[in-house]
Amino acid sequence: MKITLSADALYDLASAGALASTDKARPILTAVKLEISGTTAKAVATDSYRLVTIERDIIDSDSETGAALIPADILAKAAKDAAKTGDDCTITVDDNLTFSIANSREEWRYGGRLIDGNYPDVISLIPKAGTLCEIDGNIAFNAFYLADFTKVAPWSGLKGRAKTGNDGGIKITAINDSRRPIRFESYDGRTIIVIMPIVWR
Repeated sequence: MKITLSADALYDLASAGALASTDKARPILTAVKLEISGTTAKAVATDSYRLVTIERDIIDSDSETGAALIPADILAKAAKDAAKTGDDCTITVDDNLTFSIANSREEWRYGGRLIDGNYPDVISLIPKAGTLCEIDGNIAFNAFYLADFTKVAPWSGLKGRAKTGNDGGIKITAINDSRRPIRFESYDGRTIIVIMPIVWR
């Protein structure tokens, strides 16, 4: 699998790693799952309490579909360099479970081994948009989980800019009850975050 992305798209997709697990005992969850479907790339990450999906357009791909588990920390390093140089970037995944990420001028390159294993079917955990049920009482959230939204695209790209209007907005698009996952979306619907509420004891 070989795909070409703009620097901005790589930066946005890599930001999903902010919600990946840091627990080395669960190596699969320390990855960002990168999925290709047609002209779209989707990044998926979770730490079991939070889940994010981010979709961005790709410039070119040598296949219609594909998936790879890329270590979140390496993807983040590549994204930082991509933001500095601003060039299109290529992600290449080999059959022997290795990958590389480089800019078009080969000024920088990252790579290593993919994380091997089956990523959990987390997409099925995302509540369907539009299920907004009336709640009896309150819903509590971990404030630090909410603060982590700003580390994920598109909000991560608003640093240093006026944070007004739709760009800085986030909407709740699914609430079933105070004990099940809550769905949040970016203004463009291309970033979906699901977090578990806190149950007060």
